[in-house]
Amino acid sequence: MSEDQDDKVPASEKDLIQRQLIRCLDDAERSRSGDFIGFKWFRDGFLAGRKLAWAANVSARQSALTLAIQDRLILVDKRLNPNEPQFGTTAIRLNRTDSRVLEYLGQQLGRSPLRPPVSDQ
Repeated sequence: MSEDQDDKVPASEKDLIQRQLIRCLDDAERSRSGDFIGFKWFRDGFLAGRKLAWAANVSARQSALTLAIQDRLILVDKRLNPNEPQFGTTAIRLNRTDSRVLEYLGQQLGRSPLRPPVSDQ
């Protein structure tokens, strides 16, 4: 979804995409057990491997991530690449203090119930 395409996507579909994106990043964070999540690994590997219609398109994945980062639902920082320390890598993580993130995950502030992984359907 480019900016032009973004304007053509209904708000309800944008919300669904954002909700699925946040749940996918939550799944990735849980599966990596404290390891950082590399932006490219998540976008081109983990997210691309999900059976979500919009995630099959690289520009849609990039657009969804860009919007979530701009909205501060996803936070970004630079890390040393553990495989090649001379090169940095971009790490992402959920902003678990944002009420929208908590809502998307079915949580409330101060509560962290277990939730099932995002459906790939």
